[in-house]
Amino acid sequence: MEKKAATRVYYLDWLRVLGILVVFVYHSSRFFNVEDWFVKNPIWYPWVEVWNRFATAWMMPLMFAISGASLFYALGKGGAGRFVKDKVLRLLVPVLVCDLTHASVQMYLDRLTHGQFTAPISSICRATFPTILPGTGCISGTCGCSLCSASFSIH
Repeated sequence: MEKKAATRVYYLDWLRVLGILVVFVYHSSRFFNVEDWFVKNPIWYPWVEVWNRFATAWMMPLMFAISGASLFYALGKGGAGRFVKDKVLRLLVPVLVCDLTHASVQMYLDRLTHGQFTAPISSICRATFPTILPGTGCISGTCGCSLCSASFSIH
């Protein structure tokens, strides 16, 4: 039996691009809205707050819709075993690298600048060790969302 060649779904690629742009603009604008963030501008702008409320309502549903469509097409390529191997290599390895490098340093600097931590940077691992969020099973921290998403996509 011949396997049919997989065709690229271009609208899904463009939705991914749109989703990442929304995430980028959303997180970049957090500097100017009312809610607490790692770094804040003393002046906030009402239109940024409107944008953030809109993006908060639509950003994650858009990402889950894209993820679901991608999952549908990915499972059709080579079965469950290949899918799990692909997800571990493409998601879990980068998330672990991110958590050990970028996220740890970011959390250390955030806690240091907010007066929550005063130890030297050599104690970074103990200071930024991720914690499980109560009732969710998800890990807190910068890359915790990605790690949680990776585990959801494998289940």
